[in-house]
Amino acid sequence: EYSVFWVRVVRERRVSCV
Repeated sequence: EYSVFWVRVVRERRVSCV
């Protein structure tokens, strides 16, 4: 189960990677 915290971290990381 994906936690909101993880989702936010992954999303922010993805944006930083771009």
